[in-house]
Amino acid sequence: MEILCGSCAQAKGLSIEERIVLAKSRLPKQLYLCPSCKSEHTYSSKVKIPSQTPIVEPTREVLEKKPENKATAPTEGQMLLF
Repeated sequence: MEILCGSCAQAKGLSIEERIVLAKSRLPKQLYLCPSCKSEHTYSSKVKIPSQTPIVEPTREVLEKKPENKATAPTEGQMLLF
């Protein structure tokens, strides 16, 4: 199988399965020359490296609700003053 670039493989009419096999066959950081478009292409893999420091999750602060004052109605309070 030719090592085509993605756009040339799609233009040539390769099925999605064949293009996946082609993509998986590429080696990271190796230069490829596409025979169709004569362009140089590289596959740069993104390798995930686990961090050495532990991930600190933010703490959740729980806000305490103040108890509601059950005040009497304003009219009753005014009447008691007089």
